Amino acid sequence: MLRRRSVLVSSVVVVGALVLPTSAATARPDPQARRAVAAPATAAPAAAAEVAEVAEVPEIAWGTCSVPDLQEYLDWLEEVTGEPAELPAGYECALFPVPLDHAEPDGPTLDLALVRRPADDPAARQGTIFFNPGGPGGSGFETVLFGGDFLLDPAVTAEYDLVGFDPRGIARSAGLDCATSLQQAGGYYPFMWPESREDMRVVQRANKAVDRDCRDDQALRDSMSTTDVADDLELMRQAVGDEQLNFFGVSYGSYVGAVYANRYPQHAGAIVVDAVIDPVAWATGRDGDRRPVAARVGSDVGAQQTLEEFFRLCEESGPDLCAFAGDSRTRFAALHATLQADPVVLAEEGFEPFVIDHQLLTAITLGSLYSSFGWSFLAEDLVLLELLASGPPLPEEPEGPGEPGADALGRLRALAAEVVVPDYVGSLAQTTGVMCADGVQPRRAAAWEAAADSSAGYFGPAWAWTDGPCAAWDVDTTGVYRGPFDRTTATPLLVMNTTFDPATPYAGALALHADMPGSRLVTVEGWGHATIGLSLCAEAVRTAYFLTRQVPAQDVTCQQDLPVFVELEEPGPGDGPGEEPGEEDGTLVDPQSRARVQAAEATLDPALAALVRQRETVMQHVGRPAGAGAPVG
Repeated sequence: MLRRRSVLVSSVVVVGALVLPTSAATARPDPQARRAVAAPATAAPAAAAEVAEVAEVPEIAWGTCSVPDLQEYLDWLEEVTGEPAELPAGYECALFPVPLDHAEPDGPTLDLALVRRPADDPAARQGTIFFNPGGPGGSGFETVLFGGDFLLDPAVTAEYDLVGFDPRGIARSAGLDCATSLQQAGGYYPFMWPESREDMRVVQRANKAVDRDCRDDQALRDSMSTTDVADDLELMRQAVGDEQLNFFGVSYGSYVGAVYANRYPQHAGAIVVDAVIDPVAWATGRDGDRRPVAARVGSDVGAQQTLEEFFRLCEESGPDLCAFAGDSRTRFAALHATLQADPVVLAEEGFEPFVIDHQLLTAITLGSLYSSFGWSFLAEDLVLLELLASGPPLPEEPEGPGEPGADALGRLRALAAEVVVPDYVGSLAQTTGVMCADGVQPRRAAAWEAAADSSAGYFGPAWAWTDGPCAAWDVDTTGVYRGPFDRTTATPLLVMNTTFDPATPYAGALALHADMPGSRLVTVEGWGHATIGLSLCAEAVRTAYFLTRQVPAQDVTCQQDLPVFVELEEPGPGDGPGEEPGEEDGTLVDPQSRARVQAAEATLDPALAALVRQRETVMQHVGRPAGAGAPVG
């Protein structure tokens, strides 16, 4: 029987295995007594910090990128796109040693994997922008390696080096390698979230097993907090010779930026945080909130609000553009109830059978809400699920607009595979290692059960159980920074968010903006995870901020330029394996991404079509979930 993916698996795709050489860290002794996952929320806040003095911060030894383990991925990419796939020319890679424990700068070290896209105009070079794509567990190395040409406006990359890095314990930076594969995760949690007393007993046993299986890496586990990542960034700032750190963080990456800015406010340069996590909610909880971290940040509320917008805009667009129009809210509720009571088992010849139930419906819907320009696809997928749930076999050919034929099962199978059996998955252990160290966490699985029961809408359980292993995760949190998050920085922060984000709700951006003196808020009145590639107005503000290192005179409100529902043509050249791709489509590994770009180029003016290509190219590596198990980023 095919195991379904646990919600506890990282959402961010991490391609390939750890192959860059890493320093062997000498393990510290296991603790004599069990430590609490988090210090009490009443603990005195940490002061602004300096990294314990290192005798000499080494220069970064940039060289030609050689990443042998990505060859399998490149071969697959070539097969999918029909275009030769190579690592981008001109990029440079390096390993940068940092102390395993920043309190012991002369102790064991580990190597961080870095990739640099050099500035296009060296004579005008201002410095370096470091990038974190979220997760926790996302690979900044791979995001910049494959999306660096699209991440920022060319005016910015003309004057700045762009550096992506895998945070410590993630992917190529000594990635925590216990419980990393989907198969292992499925062995721990054979469901997306528990729904019965027996399920809860499975969760309790699984949490203990995950903790036990990762104890061989206790030294690394004790050094994976965002505080450690911020301290690494401080050393990287010094290594590149910048007086201040310039940083772009998306989703969980916004927390990295907030921690750095408050630990090193005098060294804060141009720091952009997009799709913002409320750092107080993540670290300690606001107003006495003692729920688990994932529940405190309000992703369940953001996701439900975004789904309600899908229903509203679908009805306004009508069936010609939204195939699910016609009392879509009621239809979705009925579909959810049907699949919960009577799941569908797809057993096609030549394919392993899989179960479509209400949990998979939730996963597919949540993933699709991340990119609103793709909501026309979500509407078609929901129609397909309705047909499957109703019992009759699909017709070989569509019977009318919005009516999928049997060939539509291919797309559904691909969507399910992203949730159930992705070829490349993030790490359960790596995500757990960060989330359990960063914030004050309960110590009983019942706390997660209660959070799921009290959460909002369809998505509450999926989000609430994201950090479930923290109930048993043993980690030393001494020195972890948990606030305050209200320091005056040398350069004010630029805070960006959409009004309807299914992962990092707008409230998080409002909270950080209110706390950080001098910060400016860029609101994109629109839908989806992160503002990247949604608004020309927002892109212009971000570009000006990096070029001038000055925030706007006042907060800025922008509109989403991209329409939500558009007429989608039948797949064309470049949409399938071995077919001739459209121009530049080799950068797009996802058939739906390619189809969205083709729809944009057919229906939008060139400037907006370029926005779609930017977003699709970047977001396939940034924070785009593989299912309901998405961690916050």
